[in-house]
Amino acid sequence: MSIATREKEKTSDHSRPKGHRLTYREALLGLAVVGMMAVLIGTRGPESSHEGRAFSALDPIIEADVESPSQTLTGDVAARFFLLLMEDAERSLAKVNTIRATFYKLERVDGQLGDLNVMDLKVRRAPLSIYMRWQEPFYGQELIWREGVNDEQIVAHPGGWRRKIVPRINVDPHGERAMQYARRPVMQIGIWNFHRRILNRLRADLEKPGTKVWMTDDKRIAGRPCYCFRVFHPERTGSEAYRKMLVYVDKRLSIPIACELYGWPTDEAPEEPVLEESYAFHGLELDPNLTDLDFDADNPNYDYGKR
Repeated sequence: MSIATREKEKTSDHSRPKGHRLTYREALLGLAVVGMMAVLIGTRGPESSHEGRAFSALDPIIEADVESPSQTLTGDVAARFFLLLMEDAERSLAKVNTIRATFYKLERVDGQLGDLNVMDLKVRRAPLSIYMRWQEPFYGQELIWREGVNDEQIVAHPGGWRRKIVPRINVDPHGERAMQYARRPVMQIGIWNFHRRILNRLRADLEKPGTKVWMTDDKRIAGRPCYCFRVFHPERTGSEAYRKMLVYVDKRLSIPIACELYGWPTDEAPEEPVLEESYAFHGLELDPNLTDLDFDADNPNYDYGKR
């Protein structure tokens, strides 16, 4: 027996009856639950894993649009066009009740940038229902949350071999474990809250003196032509949480499908804004036919085990 194992047994004696020895299954179950919680709350690795580059959730799916000549708008014209598109998107999204997409998410929490999460996503606005299946970094992990169902607890399971040991687990979406490495609870996912946060921030930014706005149309997100709007604060004169916001508006759908938010430079990198959060909806479908079964852990097409 290793020293680490003996020390672990000493410190854990108070949590089980004297003389009880962990069985192989109990040990595996403990590892699986720990792994499960790490997946639910997200993970974050050392900054060095990104090799010092400006890493974003958009990196795998953004590209230059070389098929059409680039156009640029600046100043008040760009700001008015941006606000017009966002307000029009608000009216359009009010008529949409379901979406399906591949969701890319990368967030900084407590000063550290997490791992890129890529998930198959289904969301129904009313009654609010969410289904997620991870592609990266935990292939096969699934999560379901439904308003008014299961005491509004997350129902999830890990991917891989852990699924056989922990077929499903309930987690408080507002609890410490679920929120430890997340900026927002899971029920805030979806295109509606995403759009609303951007619109509210844009309106607030346009009220501040010195805010700069410009637009180019030379980008594609997952092959879809987009307008790229940049909102920039030259100086930190107020309580602005972010120095720079980049928003990508799908030209065909006329709604935002991706964004990047950058905080203020740090002492370590005084010239560069710091990426705080970035998101993208790849292959976004509006109003696909989704039913209660799409948000049911007993769906035979999902990989939840028996209760």
